[in-house]
Amino acid sequence: MFIDNKSCTAAAEILMKVPKKVIDQCLRLYHDNLYVIWPLLSYDDLHKLLDEEYNDHYVYWFLVALSAANLSDLQSELESEGGFSFTGKQLAVLCMSSRQQFDDLSGRDIFRIMTYYCLLRCFSQSSDVRNSYRLCREAIGLVIVAGLHREKAYESLSFREQQLLRKVYYLLLLTERYYSVYVHCVTSLDTTIAPPQPEFVTDPRLSLDSFFEMIRVFTVPGKCFFDALATESTSGSCTEDSLKKIWKELHTASLEIEP
Repeated sequence: MFIDNKSCTAAAEILMKVPKKVIDQCLRLYHDNLYVIWPLLSYDDLHKLLDEEYNDHYVYWFLVALSAANLSDLQSELESEGGFSFTGKQLAVLCMSSRQQFDDLSGRDIFRIMTYYCLLRCFSQSSDVRNSYRLCREAIGLVIVAGLHREKAYESLSFREQQLLRKVYYLLLLTERYYSVYVHCVTSLDTTIAPPQPEFVTDPRLSLDSFFEMIRVFTVPGKCFFDALATESTSGSCTEDSLKKIWKELHTASLEIEP
């Protein structure tokens, strides 16, 4: 079980706000090591949020959850002034114990969605599949309620807003399809919106190439393929011929998703 007494005690000791310095260190770790794997926002954008919106509940808890996901993924911890160590587990427990502050049913959807995505990564790293999957469903529920599975929802948004929301959508789609095989649950999200656009960057740490490749791997087989695996169905999605077709497309197809 992810939440134990020791973790709760540690979380209670840091009920005061997580220092900006600690969060900033985590943001740098994310930029250097993890953005290429699960891209949300660049370090510059994250640092701006930290600098300007640290006192906004939704932004603050997203940044804490992002810090928790970083430390969990990297299996690391940070020491603050005063000698207190922050671990991903402690920060995740702190987020969950303060859930009413960032999920009050009336807040900023994108930050709530990203907070849940980061938290599910923390639980997954602790092999708590049950709670990780529950958090995945929370995030997907918010996506659907906000209508972000429909291309029309993006028409009035700026390019930057669209890029972020499309990244988040496809990160959740990949996660859900992974869980469909792992915990045998059918999927909700499909390729009903276009993926994010390629971005010209000079810093390889900001490249989306690996992310696009993951999108291709998880979308070429199609939603019906993962649902068939989840239900152990012998439908046409999992025949020898269909698997050969998927194999061929994975080795030849480019990422062209028509919503």
